[in-house]
Order: sequence, then C-alpha cells, then structure tokens
Amino acid sequence: MSLLTPKINCLKYSFFFVFALLFSQFALAGNMQISGKIENAKNETASLRFKKDFLIDKWHTLEIQVKNGIFSETVELENPTMAQFIWRGEVVNLYLEAGQTVELNFFATMFTESLKFTDANNRFLRKFNQEFADDFSTEKIAELIDNETVDSYEMALFSAKRKQKKFLKNYQAEQTASADKLSDDFVKYLQKHIKYHYLNSLLKYSIKRSLVYEKLQIKSLPNIMLDVYSSDFQDDSMLSDSLFRDYLSNYMLYFAAKDFDYKRFEDFSQFTTYNLAFAKENFSAKQYQFVSYTFFYNNCNKLTAKYLTKAFSKLSTVYKNDVSVHCRAALKKKPAKKQKGKKNKELQKLKLLNQKGEWVDLSDYSGKVLYIDFWASWCGPCRRQFPFAKKLQQKFSAKQLKQIVFLYISIDKNKQAWERGILQNQPEGEQLHSPGNWKSDAVKFFKISSIPRYMLIDKNGKIIDPNAKRPSDPAIFDDILRLID
Repeated sequence: MSLLTPKINCLKYSFFFVFALLFSQFALAGNMQISGKIENAKNETASLRFKKDFLIDKWHTLEIQVKNGIFSETVELENPTMAQFIWRGEVVNLYLEAGQTVELNFFATMFTESLKFTDANNRFLRKFNQEFADDFSTEKIAELIDNETVDSYEMALFSAKRKQKKFLKNYQAEQTASADKLSDDFVKYLQKHIKYHYLNSLLKYSIKRSLVYEKLQIKSLPNIMLDVYSSDFQDDSMLSDSLFRDYLSNYMLYFAAKDFDYKRFEDFSQFTTYNLAFAKENFSAKQYQFVSYTFFYNNCNKLTAKYLTKAFSKLSTVYKNDVSVHCRAALKKKPAKKQKGKKNKELQKLKLLNQKGEWVDLSDYSGKVLYIDFWASWCGPCRRQFPFAKKLQQKFSAKQLKQIVFLYISIDKNKQAWERGILQNQPEGEQLHSPGNWKSDAVKFFKISSIPRYMLIDKNGKIIDPNAKRPSDPAIFDDILRLID
C-alpha cells in the first residue's frame, strides 16, 4: 500500500497505506477537533472519512464546511482511529484520537505539496509514509512474490522491517522538545503495524503462489520461517488496523492448511468449514466474526445458498445485513441439477478387452472424466510416465477421484505381453487392451502415430483434448480439474 496521495476519482487502494490506530486499553471514546486554514480558498467543502465498523467498502463520511478558507469541526470518535482527509479529490491520512486537536494548513491549489501539521504524530506519520511507500506497496510485494525465491523474499522483508524500526527509534531519540515527541500509544501502534506487515507479507508468498482459492491447497513455507508466529489472538485492540485485519484472514488460511497437513481439501465447502472452525478455535469472538464475514463476502459465489443461509445466521447483525446484500445473487441461486453423462455412440464402435476378458467400450464410462494413457509394455517413454501418473492421482481428493477414471489402453501385440507389462510396471487405474501393436483397433480408431499418447474425454463422452498433456506436465492437473468442477 503506497502512501502517495492519490486522486479520489481514481483512487488506487493497492497504493493506499490505510492506517487504523492501535491505542492502549485505557484510551477513552470522546470528541476531537479538526481545524485548519486553507490559503486562497473561500466557501467550499472538505471531507473526513473513517471506519466506524470494519465493513468492506463502507465508510463513515463527515462533510466539513470551509468558510473564507477557515474550517473547524468536532468529531465524535468511538475509538481512536485513522481517517482520510479529502480536499478537491486528493487524500491524506490523519491520525485521530479523543481529546486531540489536529490542525492542517495548506494552499488550496497545492494541497499535498504545501500541507503542514501542527501535531507531532501526524508530522512523523507523513515522513514515515513518504520514506517507506515502496515497502508497503501491494504492487511491489506482488512483484517480489512473483520474481524472488522464498529466502530472498524473506530477507527483503526483514531488511525493510529493520529499517522501519530504526527510522522510528532514531526519530524518537532526536526529539527533545515536548511538542515534537510522539505519543506512547502511537509508537506502540506503529511498532505493531511494522511487525504485522512483515508477518502478513510472508504468508502472502505461500498463499499467492499456491492459488489457494482455486486449488484448495497451500504450499508450506520453510519451518524456520514459522517460528516468528504467535497464536495469541485474544487482544482486539489491533482490529482497528486494516493491515492486521488482513493478517487475520491470511493467518487463518495458512495455519488452517498447516493443521490439515497441507493436504488438498475435497471441495470449497470443506475448505470453508475447516478454515472457519480453525478461526473460531484460535481467534477472539470479534476476530472470528470479522474473518467469517470477510471470507463469505469475498467467496459467496463459490458456496450454495443453503450453506450461506446457515452460515450467515451465526454472524452479528451488522455483518449479516451487509454480507446478505452483497451476496443476494448467491443466496437466490438454485442448486445445480446433476446431469447424467450421455453415451457417445461413436465411442461405442471401439471395442476393448478388460482384465476379465470381457469386451467393453469407452461409453461404459459415461458420467466420468476419462484421462486415457495409450501405452505398450515395450515403450520406454510410456513406462517412465507411470510414476508421474501416480503422483498426479494423489493430488486429487477422494471425492474428486470418484469423478475421474485413469484409463490405460495397451496396444501390446497379445494378452501375455499386456499382462506381463501390468505386472512389471503396476500402472494405477483401469486396464484395457487393444491387441495388435500398430495394427490395433485403438490405433486405427484414434489415428495414433506414436506413444505415449494421452487423451481427455469429458463426462458426456466428448473428446476435449485428443493429444492431452503428459502426467509429468503440472498443467494437466488443472485441465482435469476443470472438467470435474
């Protein structure tokens, strides 16, 4: 999240460093004053917006009247927080707390360039934002994840964290005048913000690279990197920080997967249930409510209306109302009717022998996705693919495997060679035989000129890919997955 000031009409949240302040447990709710002088401004309107709740895409906005370049407004705060001050489409971040007076002075036509604060906290916050804009840029983080190894990525994060902490410490040591000293609560907040940015960014490496929402599985980080994580989430004071809220969701995703031994979840319902059960066990009640709301808000289209209705009933009223509006289409979605596979009459023409000596055809597997491997016992490249085929099958859940047939069609000259090849190589799947080597019916029917040869057929018997990827190609997993979803 960059701290560069954007235009409000094209605000890029990926560059936007939204702070939400941590205060001590003794901080009290109350009023604060925001005021200032705008040179060359007459009667206009500025805006102040901040989060009253943690709802996605929802802000509490206060219109501030500017008269002859002067403004002053009392703001009622439930909790100390960060806010956005908006002038003529440009935005700056403000640190607000009860009992505080924040004064902004600037030129009307040069808002961000001329802006000056009178309080120490906001002056330092502005310097910190400018100094470390790239470190907190989500685009920069994403670029590092795509291009760096996990070790070099972690080293870059650690180095940035150390510089940020040193910058804060040096500033504190240099300030002797009371007017320049940062408040204890603000320092505690910033220290924790720096810490959670590091922890959250490290988890993002695994989550982004794993494509967790599509593949329902997470790749593990090196164990040594996990030693810095704590499972103590009973303190709700950091919930006002948007970065910490993001960290909660990513912590749930990663450590629920770790608790599941990094295995692939069978479907999105199991993935959802397991993650939220983990959150309920490890997070405070408020944190659990937030991550549940956020998860459903972002993924309701992947779940059934029945599942969502039951889940939403457990949310607090404010979360339930907001997510119900956002997910109204998903709540009205009718369950898909299960379609039986249609037999392909063309496939019925090819007769093949099973291990019982019975003649069968490929239409007998209608309703299943077929991944066919054409092979022979004398084919070395065919045999070398068998270990990869076993690993490929292990990537699918038990539920998914029920929808797939890994079918091996041998073109060996005779039954003896075929059975000997099965015994020696142990290919895992359904075994069929089309005897005759290059004169076999299967070779003629599918016009096969070389082996190994692979083929994908969908549940309705339609040949999707007559020359499918080999088991050693990681992309074949997604090709098959698309046909069963």
